[in-house]
Amino acid sequence: MNATTYASVLILTLASAAAVQAQHSDVLLAVLDGQIATGFAENVGSGSTTHALGKRVFTRTLGSGLFANDPGFFALPSGSPSLPSGAEALPGSFNLYWDLMPMTLAGSSPRFSSGLLYWDGVGEVDFGAPPEDDYSLALFNPIAESIAATVSPQVAVGPRLLTTRSNGSTDTHNYFVLDDDTDPDDASQAADGVYLAAMRLRAEGLRASEPFYLLFGTLSVSLATLNDTAAPWVEERVDSLILAGDYNRDGVVDAADFTVWRDHLGASDDLMVDGDGDLVVDEDDYQIWVDHFGEAADFGQSASLSVPEPNLLGGVLITVVVGGLSRRARLA
Repeated sequence: MNATTYASVLILTLASAAAVQAQHSDVLLAVLDGQIATGFAENVGSGSTTHALGKRVFTRTLGSGLFANDPGFFALPSGSPSLPSGAEALPGSFNLYWDLMPMTLAGSSPRFSSGLLYWDGVGEVDFGAPPEDDYSLALFNPIAESIAATVSPQVAVGPRLLTTRSNGSTDTHNYFVLDDDTDPDDASQAADGVYLAAMRLRAEGLRASEPFYLLFGTLSVSLATLNDTAAPWVEERVDSLILAGDYNRDGVVDAADFTVWRDHLGASDDLMVDGDGDLVVDEDDYQIWVDHFGEAADFGQSASLSVPEPNLLGGVLITVVVGGLSRRARLA
């Protein structure tokens, strides 16, 4: 992306905070059982908006400059009769934050993990690495802070995504920008095709959302390819592209993931093992590993593992935690 396009995106990002959007569709946000929940808000701005939770795959076409300010993030006000059954509104004047998550293609050989996946949009769906290692899909917040999904297998921790109004509502549209390099003077553009990134939302006092997925097609990709071919492929894999408890990203939850958790216990700077999105590796992330032990991301294949005995694992956890505390005490 060249410098002029980049500057235009920044200006549009800052201006969009006060902009009124025409009829559109967004990621619906609400609270369900103490967790941030996502869904879809269709026909926002039309007077007949449809709301439902559970949707985790969202599609959009990028414009000629390879940026878009959809999907937005939409939340209903407290007390709204349109809130989905069992859901609550987000708190008022409430900050939400975002992270971009690495995905694992468990069927590839060798297995491949990346924060950004690419398919050329031709033939059968075949996501893999972007054409070059310096491709990125960035998201800008209302004050032009950004992080990007890249080929890195690490979690990209984002800043504030939005702040709700006093009644808990929002209709926030931030800019997504696809770039093929890091040189602002290079006017080349990313290859045509479909790009996939994964996001989770987190906030103080709530459990982080389940990962949800953003599919962006370039102008050469038909809506049928994007919505009827790519989206169903991702929908079938919402729980396996990011497999809960798979802390070493090898596509199976096994004893090796316990070792990774143990070695990162207490860490807040390497969030590969932060399963619950609270930005620290702790006992809750261990419990996620226990709950998913034996699961595998490969379709039609389950791991040949026995679910660990709770009493045995409890003893291991106590040993690890106490041992860690003892080591810290000796170092103090």
